[in-house]
Order: sequence, then C-alpha cells, then structure tokens
Amino acid sequence: MMGTTQTQILLFPTYASLNEVTNEWKLNIKGWAFKSTESSKRSRFFRSVTRRMLAPINGSSEHNKQVFAERTSSFFSAPLEKSTVRICVVGVAPPHDITAEKKDAEAEDKNDELEFDKLDKAKLTGDDYIHADMQTDQNGIFTGSINIPQAKVDEITKDTKEEFHGRTRLRVIAFLPNELESNVFGNIPLIEPEGISLVSDVDDTIKHSCVYDGLLTAAKVSLFGDFKDVPGMRDSYNLLYSKKTAFHYVSAGPFQLLPVVGTFINSFNFPEGSLILRNTSEVGPVDYKIKVIKAIIKDFPKRKFIMVGDSGEYDIEVYSKVHLAYPEQVSKIFIRNVGTGQDVAELEKRAKTAATDAPLASTTWTKLTNKVKSEEVKVRQIKQDEVKVIKELSWKLFADPTDLITDTLVLETMKMSLQ
Repeated sequence: MMGTTQTQILLFPTYASLNEVTNEWKLNIKGWAFKSTESSKRSRFFRSVTRRMLAPINGSSEHNKQVFAERTSSFFSAPLEKSTVRICVVGVAPPHDITAEKKDAEAEDKNDELEFDKLDKAKLTGDDYIHADMQTDQNGIFTGSINIPQAKVDEITKDTKEEFHGRTRLRVIAFLPNELESNVFGNIPLIEPEGISLVSDVDDTIKHSCVYDGLLTAAKVSLFGDFKDVPGMRDSYNLLYSKKTAFHYVSAGPFQLLPVVGTFINSFNFPEGSLILRNTSEVGPVDYKIKVIKAIIKDFPKRKFIMVGDSGEYDIEVYSKVHLAYPEQVSKIFIRNVGTGQDVAELEKRAKTAATDAPLASTTWTKLTNKVKSEEVKVRQIKQDEVKVIKELSWKLFADPTDLITDTLVLETMKMSLQ
C-alpha cells in the first residue's frame, strides 16, 4: 500500500549581487521540489535497512530512531521532475537578529501560513509581482536568477526600515502555479559590491561531524547524533558578522541534507548566509567546491575574501586553487586543525603539493595548540619574480577560533573595507 504523498518546495539560502554597470540586483535562486512519501512500505523498508547498517554500536534508542527518520526523510523522497516553479518578490524581509530567541519549526510554519493567507493569490499568478518561472531538472532542482533595477529596490524598501547591521533582505515566495498551497518563503540578502566576505566549510569547521574518521562514522554522527558545534567558532563568526562580513557556507555534503545543515546553522545561532550543497552524482567534492567558490568571488569582484576550512578534508587544496585564480581578493585562508594525527610535516607536504599548482609566495603556516602557542613552518619560498603578488601569512593552521578575529591581516583588511 502506497503512503500519502505531499509536495514540498525548499529554497536554498542564497544572495543578491549588484551589477554596477546596469545598476541591477541579481537575485540568485536555487530550490528543490519533491514529493515526500510518509508511510510507503518501500520507503519504510529501505529506511529500516539503512538505519540498521548505520546504527551506533550500542543500538538505536527511540530518540535515535526519531532523529534518523527526520534527517533521512528527504533521501527517500521523489523529485518533482520537469515542473514549473514560480518565484515572486513580495516585499522586504523582517530584520535578522542573531541574538533573538529562535522559534521552533512549527511556529515558523504557522507564521508563513499567515503570511501566505494575506497575499493576493491572483497577483501571484499574474504579472503584479516581479517574478521568474523556473523548470525543475531530473533531481527536482531549479536554479536561475531574477534581475531587479536599483530603482525598484528603492521603491520596495522606501516605506520600511527593516534592516539589521546595515543589511537589507528581500522576501520571496516559491510555489507551483497550479498548486498554490505548495509554497515556501525565503529571504535574500542584498550584499554590497565592496566589503568582506567569509567562505566557510561546515563539517568539522563549525560542526562536529568526524568526517576525518571516514564516511561511515560521519554518516552515523550526522544521522543519529545530537548536533555539536565547534566551541568558539560561533562567537568569532558573529563578531565578524557584526562588522558587516557576508557569509557563504559551502559544503560538499549532499543537497538532501539542506534541512539538516540549515537547522544546525540556525539553531546554533551562526550568522545567516548562503548555503550551497552538492549533487553527489554530478561532480566530486574538490571540483565542486572550487567551482562554487569561484562563482561567488566572480559575483563580487571588489570584495575581499576570508576562507575557513579544516585539515581533515581537502580544504587546503581547494582554497589553494581559488587563491591562484583570485590572488588579489583572497586575503586569508584559515585551516582548523582537527587533530587527525597528522603532524605539521604531513600538512606541510599537502600544502606543498597544492602550492605546486597554486603557488603562494612565502606561505607560512602557524600551528596553534593548547601547549604550543606559535610554531611557524615555512612551507615554500618563492622568488619575487615567480608570482605577481607576494602575500606573507596567507595561510594559518589554527586551533583557537579567536585567531580569526585577531589576525593582523584580517584586521587590516577589515579596516580598509570600512574606510
């Protein structure tokens, strides 16, 4: 017997960038439409098998089973293929306050329902709102953009002061034109052309995931365990956010984990930012991250970028490639030492290998642990004429998150961006 199905739409957190030539804002749109099966016999069988394979050694408690069911539900959904999804800009989003008490999912859904009830449904399906119609692919993913002139943005925001930390966010709704009840709201921040942006990995950078212990362990942690953030990272990120730093979370995890990762970022009060996850069937993690980060930097040719990752995966290699392509914009690369048993020599070897393809002049790693406050290891020395831009202290291997906010180069970059 087939279970009941429900059409759902999710919007990935994205951003808007300003084209200073045309004076238009480009709102990046990405979403996922699918049908969730609540209780089909087939989905229950595969979910049970997967749970037994990944269950912790000490077995699955009822809490574990509930957590597993919630976090894996999207993997057992059916993509809504070749369907039209309409995205409308319906106004200005309420201010984002990282200090405010978080509402639970049920309360958020109730607020969205009330907001939807207030909208004129005829206007949604007509041409009253600025909108775009997008087609889903075989995975139910839809992507595109909406261009809005600055004059129109001024008109939308003229009667409101809905800003926080100098940020303006536009409110959008995505829905199926022939099924209006299948809808979702989203907020898109307008990121100014100049300033500082931070590109952050998620697993083992801000969230304890144990990816360095293997995919099986990582899957168990992600699908069964309670969320745990990396101590100190939230505070450092929020301080940078208060200084108008824009955030971009780039993870190589599967896009089906969007609800899981999004919930973690929100519930642990990390700064809001774009969140991009991977279609694991299309591209490998390294090439994927390089492509995504380059696209972000390309949207903001005048902004300076800080990149934060960890030593357990390929963030060293990824950020090296990006630095090679955009040496003037990448101000600093931080790699968190996750304690994988690698010593400095091993990490140095990885850095040298990365530097072969992406030379970083006079690159210096600084290892910081509880016992050793500063141990500098020269990774590679390159003559002045070998590269166009020489950057001292471009890299830092860190254990203390306060390094992100006390680093000399970061402070200098922030000072310049605020002038």
